[in-house]
Amino acid sequence: MGFCHNCGHKLILGIEKFCPDCGTDLQQNIAAIGGSMTNNNSIGIHHTGGDVFGTGISGSGNITAKDTKGNIFYFNIVGTSPEQLKNIITSSTTLDASQSLSTENTTNVKNLKKVTETKLQTGQVLQEISRIEREQRKEIQEIKVGEVQISKNELSLKEIILKANEHYYKKEYDEAIECYDKALEIDPKDADALNNKGLALNKLGKYKEAIEYYDKASEIDPKYVLAFNNIGSALCDLKKYKEAIESFDKALEIDPKHAMAWYNKGTALCNLKKYKEAIEYFDKALEIDPKDANALNNKGIALKKLHGKKSETEGKKSGWKRLFR
Repeated sequence: MGFCHNCGHKLILGIEKFCPDCGTDLQQNIAAIGGSMTNNNSIGIHHTGGDVFGTGISGSGNITAKDTKGNIFYFNIVGTSPEQLKNIITSSTTLDASQSLSTENTTNVKNLKKVTETKLQTGQVLQEISRIEREQRKEIQEIKVGEVQISKNELSLKEIILKANEHYYKKEYDEAIECYDKALEIDPKDADALNNKGLALNKLGKYKEAIEYYDKASEIDPKYVLAFNNIGSALCDLKKYKEAIESFDKALEIDPKHAMAWYNKGTALCNLKKYKEAIEYFDKALEIDPKDANALNNKGIALKKLHGKKSETEGKKSGWKRLFR
């Protein structure tokens, strides 16, 4: 039996990896249990109940866990490094719906690969958590690596949404919607699940239903710029261009550098035959993203519509093919 070198807490078991009182790492520069401890290295985790254990007598865990009773303990996740776990926790569940029709297939393949990989890694982490729960006879509430943390429920929710996104990128929209519904049963206020379900509905041509879900996402997160942009896009599909412009304006109030909203407002203005104004918005989109081929295409079309034959050459140089995406 020894004492914590940082706070003096009595170590009753003699095999503690971290101090139950102050969270200090007891394995740094220790010659033997109860021997000379010289490193004062606190991990900043405060004990809230029970004893603090490592992953056995040898080796210390790199994952901090808290069970439902508030006890803190530590473990390793087999096959997953702390950096990978951080990437899983911080990975986005927002769909990338910014691609144009001409690049959709290529972009979907890229996004599908990333989403599938993250989904599999998330499932692996959840399996490891279940294993640790059985071994430790504890029900884990949340895990933490470095300064990044997530609850087990949030991790499970992320896995479901990633599965839904996987279906979306495979163009399996009905299956995606089923998964988004499962996610929303767990958390009806998950803005990404709401927004993503709207995108899947939009792909099925259910524009009014899609808008309902975009609206719900924007109510939960008033700064969710993608939701407002998506509302505008769906309104364009319904040929409600003036209302669409109002939504694009809201998106631009939130994020003035959102190139897609500038572009989409330009397309809406073109539908209203306001070509001069539309060109200004295409130019703004190109300032933000000079490689936006669709903005170049549509600027060329707008110039031709505005000036007639005189600008036909300029329009062709821009490579215009169609007006909307």
